[in-house]
Amino acid sequence: MALEIAEKDGVVELKGKVNAHNIGAILIFLQEKLLVEQNLKVDLSKVQQLDIKAALLLEELYRASNLTIKRTQFYGKDNACVMETLRFTKTAYILSESKS
Repeated sequence: MALEIAEKDGVVELKGKVNAHNIGAILIFLQEKLLVEQNLKVDLSKVQQLDIKAALLLEELYRASNLTIKRTQFYGKDNACVMETLRFTKTAYILSESKS
């Protein structure tokens, strides 16, 4: 499945495969959103595949934005494939509990 990016109720939803081939475009999109928003919420619950490179770059975005007055939150603890990759890369800490 190709990657889909949608925004619903102020939450960016990623659906499909997030990998080394498309993470650059995703990061550019998310960084643009951070220019105008203080709090960026990203839902990973519909991601079908997350590779190691993508997980590490999402962590970089998380760390960089949280060092400023901006805040990035990722959701998707209920997604087994996302959790498997994040645990393997020791980056599962970037996931928040809920979207509220």
